[in-house]
Amino acid sequence: MVKVADEFTPACFNHPELAKRLGAVFRNQFGDKAVVNRKPVMGGEDFSEYGRTQEKIPICIFWLGSVEPQRVAESERSGQPLPSLHSPFFRPLPEPTIKTGMSAMTAAVLELAGRK
Repeated sequence: MVKVADEFTPACFNHPELAKRLGAVFRNQFGDKAVVNRKPVMGGEDFSEYGRTQEKIPICIFWLGSVEPQRVAESERSGQPLPSLHSPFFRPLPEPTIKTGMSAMTAAVLELAGRK
């Protein structure tokens, strides 16, 4: 028998200054139209644990668009939400998603390492 002691996943809180800094990096890298600020959502994410260490390291999680623009437009038109990341119906578009994700992470690391 398996007994789960704690199923709690704390909220993920983006450090405001870090989010603003990385937002500027992404706007510079991809253009203003490609970076969208979203309202906070209530969703569990294991990433939140990184910001809850004793050292209180600032964290920022960002979402990467990965769906064909036509599907996004249809979702907005119909009001039918797109499948979430953990849905069996989630269908990311490999190109340009992987390339964009790698570019975003590289730009973020270079910014934070002071090597613009």
